[in-house]
Amino acid sequence: MAIKSKYLRLSVTDECNLHCNFCHKEGQKGKAKYLLTLEDIKFVVSQCVNLGFDKFKLTGGEPLIKKDILDIVSVMSKLNLPNFSMITNGVRLKELAHKLRQAGLPRLNVTIQTFNEDVFKKTIHEDIENIKRTKNGIDQALKVGYTDLKLNFVYHSDVLKKDINDVTYFASERNLTLVLLPVLLKGERADDDKRSAEDVIKKLFSDKIEKEEDFLDEFGIKKRLIRLHDGAKILIRLNELSDISPYKECASCGKKFECCEGIFPIRILSDGTLLPCMEEGRARVDIKDIIISRNDLEFRKIMNGII
Repeated sequence: MAIKSKYLRLSVTDECNLHCNFCHKEGQKGKAKYLLTLEDIKFVVSQCVNLGFDKFKLTGGEPLIKKDILDIVSVMSKLNLPNFSMITNGVRLKELAHKLRQAGLPRLNVTIQTFNEDVFKKTIHEDIENIKRTKNGIDQALKVGYTDLKLNFVYHSDVLKKDINDVTYFASERNLTLVLLPVLLKGERADDDKRSAEDVIKKLFSDKIEKEEDFLDEFGIKKRLIRLHDGAKILIRLNELSDISPYKECASCGKKFECCEGIFPIRILSDGTLLPCMEEGRARVDIKDIIISRNDLEFRKIMNGII
């Protein structure tokens, strides 16, 4: 098996019902003229399973606004994926949590940034009712059995100390882990301050830490679980993708030190584009026609040629 990455991020739509100013849109550009169908997605995931991928995450845009998202989840769940999850903004989660559970989705990550209405309007969406919708969606997801749900918080220059304190308290009340993620320096955030998670923790929580535990995850990425005196749990990663440099091109890439993912996912976008690298040090490849024609040999050739 030639592929180092075993992690596929699959965008099912390029549309979203929010417009977070820190969103990198999974590298999607403009509006897609073609969106992968249910059968396209089944082909892609089946092929990636055969190639040895063992972690699959559904992304967008916002996956829960896609009309056939429950069918997509159901088809994927029947493939017995060892690690299968979705990332959502949670706005539609209250109405769909139970159905997602029934369709076979094992895990959820919900991005949540602020409960401050002014900050929400400025950085996320003008409809502040979406704050309540996301909170209610998280509570509904917990109610139907998503006890291993994680909350994602992206830190950037617009984040206020009160924002992260409020979200951390919300997580601790529900015994959830808050995953602290760096902003990817894209679009509006291209000139953002680049701060490590350790810097953020030191600045905001240094006097509140009860215990810290470093460990390696299943991909060999060094992470730290931080427990605060009030019971809150915060997860950060200590490696960035620039530490791993998965491609030979990384050595000479001018954006090497902007790689803030820490993980090494392969992305297939909603229009059938293969995106090996968010900084495009490795060029994107249009594999839509290969997917549509179900050309398994060519699909495997291209995927194996990524590294």
